Amino acid sequence: MKKFHKSIFSMWGMLAGFLAANSLFFTYGPVYMRSIGIDNGIIGLLTGLPLLLTLFIQPVFGLVADRASTKNKVFILTLLVMITTMVIFPLNHSIWWVAILTIAFTCLQASANPLMDSICFESANLYGYTYGTIRLAGCCTMISMLIGGPLMDVSNVSIFYVYAVFAGLCLFCALKAPKVKGHQHGGQKTSLLPLLKNKKLMMMVVPSLLIYVSVGFYNSFFGIHFTGMGASNSLLAIATLFSIIIETPVLLLGDKLYKKFGGPYWFIIVAALCAVVKGLILGRCTSIPFILVSLIFLSGTNILTYLPMSTYFNENAPLELKASSLMLFAVAMNVGKMLGSVGGGFLNNLLPLGDLFILTGCISLCAALWVSVPMILERRRNRREPEKLEANL
Repeated sequence: MKKFHKSIFSMWGMLAGFLAANSLFFTYGPVYMRSIGIDNGIIGLLTGLPLLLTLFIQPVFGLVADRASTKNKVFILTLLVMITTMVIFPLNHSIWWVAILTIAFTCLQASANPLMDSICFESANLYGYTYGTIRLAGCCTMISMLIGGPLMDVSNVSIFYVYAVFAGLCLFCALKAPKVKGHQHGGQKTSLLPLLKNKKLMMMVVPSLLIYVSVGFYNSFFGIHFTGMGASNSLLAIATLFSIIIETPVLLLGDKLYKKFGGPYWFIIVAALCAVVKGLILGRCTSIPFILVSLIFLSGTNILTYLPMSTYFNENAPLELKASSLMLFAVAMNVGKMLGSVGGGFLNNLLPLGDLFILTGCISLCAALWVSVPMILERRRNRREPEKLEANL
């Protein structure tokens, strides 16, 4: 059995705490908002529109992290503000209070996630393990889901305090994690222009956006749709748990498959197919047990996109813009989520949620078509190279 450097334990704790905490809010937050009288259209706006602000905030966070003495300091400060936001969230049911705190939290979370990934990637390269190995700790979100559902049945504010516990674990481990310096600190400052001129990165922005339309819609409305079918919050917890199970094999094999397939292309195609089939089932099936079982096999859209695309953006960026490159991917991802959430909330006034699950699933097919073009071109290039060599000989 491979021995890992001791630093991996702090990385596991940091990532497990962060993902477990945020899964609670993004799964049960819309359910909480519905329970205090906020309608689906407003919920879609509150969960989606803040992501528009991240278009401007995330690039700033990326540059700040790349220029800081350590990226850890920026992450820890962001995490402290996030914890404070969640602790005071249930103190008032006013729509303005909920809106302001949701916007603040979503913007901070969207920037903290790629920042944490940047720390994970550089630590993995330094100490000889892979990002997928660290990301395995995200399976601990199963624990938060199992706790969150039953607690929501007892008290709809309990998730905010459970959030603080998991985020506290993340904070403690982040303080112990390896320090990752900003590569522009004390040296020449670099703008974001090299990233925007990078054709490899910019080409993959579009499929990232398209895939995350369906993910954003699912995150915002699955809980409402599922409980609206008669399922309890405890069953919603089990549904979320089942949707995480597929992450384990992807994380265990993801690095090897990425190298074997030569990039993220096949991952995106499979992720899109999962989104289409899952959309069809949620749109037309009324059997709660069947939906639960199907989620085990069809909920890989997020991880099948996130893992290879994070790797792709990180490895194709210059050293001094590693954090910024992950912010660029996060911007594309969050624009897609925003379109799914806000567009879904608006269209729900015209179409039932079931039809919208089918529609957003079909949008993911466009991402599969997009990545198939560079994949075919790359294969043709690989075939021509041996032919050229033979001709020269």
